[in-house]
Amino acid sequence: MNLIEVYNKLADDVAILIDNKIKNINRDFTFKARVTAKISDGKYKILHKNVGYTVRGSSSTNIDDWVYVCAPGNDWNELFITYNITGGK
Repeated sequence: MNLIEVYNKLADDVAILIDNKIKNINRDFTFKARVTAKISDGKYKILHKNVGYTVRGSSSTNIDDWVYVCAPGNDWNELFITYNITGGK
């Protein structure tokens, strides 16, 4: 194995380590979703990538609105609406 092959292998291994570390970081994750139902005051069902989730949100949110949703610290049990794209609030 020549020196260039050693450096290429080292670079590939470092890239794999960095990718694995990034996947496991607890960071906020924000995504766009459609509101599919109102459960109660301040609680809604949304659809993201064909999966339904329950989120917290304001009373100005309506069914079929498009919203941005945040998973704080990548915790999908604490989802909340950050911005209503359709309603502008």
